[in-house]
Amino acid sequence: MAKRFVRVDLSDGARDFRPVAIEPGLALLDKANANSRLWFKWLGRLAAEAEWDGESVNFFVQDDQGGRLEDVVGQPASDEDLQGTLKEEVALLAERLAKARADSPSERLVLGKIREDFAALVEDPRRLDRDCFFFRYRDQQHRWRLVWCVGYQRRESESAPAVICTDPDCNLLFVRRPGGNARCPGCRASPLVASVSKGKAWRVAAVLLLLLGVAAALWLWRRSAPEVAVRAPEKAAAQGFQDEPGGKPGESAGSAGLAPGPTDERGKPSEVAILSDQGPAVQFPVGAEFDDFRVEAHYADGFTQLVTTKATLRTPEPPDKSPLTPSAGRLVAVRPGTTRVSAEFEGVASKEALEVEVLDRLDIDQLRLAPSPARMLRGETLRMVATGYQQGRSVGVVSAMPGMTWTSDRPDVVQAAGPVLSAAGLGSARIRATLGSVASSPAAVEVVDAIGEALVADPPALRIGVGQAVRLGVDLKVYRGQVELSRQCRVTPALESVVRYDPSSESLVGVSPGGSAVALAAGDQLTNVAVEVVAGPRAVDGEVVVEPA
Repeated sequence: MAKRFVRVDLSDGARDFRPVAIEPGLALLDKANANSRLWFKWLGRLAAEAEWDGESVNFFVQDDQGGRLEDVVGQPASDEDLQGTLKEEVALLAERLAKARADSPSERLVLGKIREDFAALVEDPRRLDRDCFFFRYRDQQHRWRLVWCVGYQRRESESAPAVICTDPDCNLLFVRRPGGNARCPGCRASPLVASVSKGKAWRVAAVLLLLLGVAAALWLWRRSAPEVAVRAPEKAAAQGFQDEPGGKPGESAGSAGLAPGPTDERGKPSEVAILSDQGPAVQFPVGAEFDDFRVEAHYADGFTQLVTTKATLRTPEPPDKSPLTPSAGRLVAVRPGTTRVSAEFEGVASKEALEVEVLDRLDIDQLRLAPSPARMLRGETLRMVATGYQQGRSVGVVSAMPGMTWTSDRPDVVQAAGPVLSAAGLGSARIRATLGSVASSPAAVEVVDAIGEALVADPPALRIGVGQAVRLGVDLKVYRGQVELSRQCRVTPALESVVRYDPSSESLVGVSPGGSAVALAAGDQLTNVAVEVVAGPRAVDGEVVVEPA
């Protein structure tokens, strides 16, 4: 069941917010939630779904088909986010608002009000409260997305940051006033600390968080499992990652270590599909790593789960004859030819295969670099990804193509050794990649002394079997803003008798049944992952189980 990502107290005695009225006596957030359905009709996923609960309003993130997204972690969007990472999202929101059409006088009132509110938010340079209404979250492709919560306003206009309570039973949006109490006014919980200022302080915080995590791991899994799914969408746009090839000839292994969540109770899916937004057939050249596809599992009750990380991929040829090799979430093209890639999950095979043609030469008209913009600390390294496009269609990651050159306009700030960047000094640099006659737009990279963005683990909780492994950077990723730091993290399990870290394979391995927190630290920041180890691995044909060394 999808959960709210934020709650807003709109009671008469609420401290920070009050409802917005279309006209005297007519609230924009009506108790029947009819207006929420209207702005979804006009704005789609960019408008949060509102639902009254007593004197508070719960907000949910939807996709463009109206399905609520599960396990969404929303964060207030800063002005820097709105002008940078989310700039295109803001433009899309403005475009949808401009194209919206009202079908009745009452709809015209609602549309006029939200247009007025949007204009006041984005056009008034004196506004200091945009983070109370605009929020960011990561979609299934780990891209930052924007969602707008409509229907309320600040009670006071003083400059103060918006905060979402980290207690999952509270989720209250509140304003942290200068000099005021940092605790949530709804449940009196303290917000989680995103970073620490001293080099050794992370160890102290790690001990505290690990102790809390041990007690919380099993409780967390009884409440919710780390599945990423949507309810009855028409089309889900997401990409996942498969393990290295293993098992039977001509197939890739399903993810070893991500055990099922609540979908176990639904039984086997009724249908499995391997899809690409490009259509039933895709093309990419030798040397490219193609990732513009996904695997979906559809259930009889209308539930759809994205299972790219858990599905088994097959080609009809043996590995030494196949034109491609699945590896870490990508189809790596090794020789020219054609093939058909099918998927299997929980014993159910896809009815249709993805038609693949591997071309003998590269033909692109655009290069895009990611992440951009990016912020680094001195001494950190970052691997950029260059994706090639031909007429707007991805041909895959081409970072390692022969002839690709990488340059930095400020090598004293950021040094480029191929796609690997090293932060050498404070300042800003522009990174450009060139392949033949095609040059990318520059990627902006800033090197700073400190970064306020918190580390985020994806997923935040795991269930694995004894002997199963979860690979950092493949099954478990750690982000700071747009930058992935999975393989730069220091990994510290609280209870190594339950789960241990194998540095040679960069994997967490289940040792014995139980629950344990695992601290992931980068620089002076850390985040925690709750891991539950169950008695035995799930038996799935083609699944690779990594035994403890």
